[in-house]
Amino acid sequence: MKELSQQLIERHQNKLLFIVIWLHVSLLNTINVSGYGPIFLWSENSQLFTVFINLIVASITLLFYLIIKKITVSLCVKKNTDNLKSQPKSSSP
Repeated sequence: MKELSQQLIERHQNKLLFIVIWLHVSLLNTINVSGYGPIFLWSENSQLFTVFINLIVASITLLFYLIIKKITVSLCVKKNTDNLKSQPKSSSP
């Protein structure tokens, strides 16, 4: 069961990250804390324009994450191949 859930998370990782970012941004836009206490902006946050902007912010954040992940993986692969090339070859008798 644990293996199945791990595979499910790995397969849908980007979708889950997008949903979490979108929910996070939407909740941050919903609550405004002022000197008089928290104010909940439900009507403003449910407007189509606000939902669209939140989706754009989540998309840009996910795109940024994927770019950084790709750069990190390519640098790691390059570093590993450079290490393999620099190791002296052992001669077998």
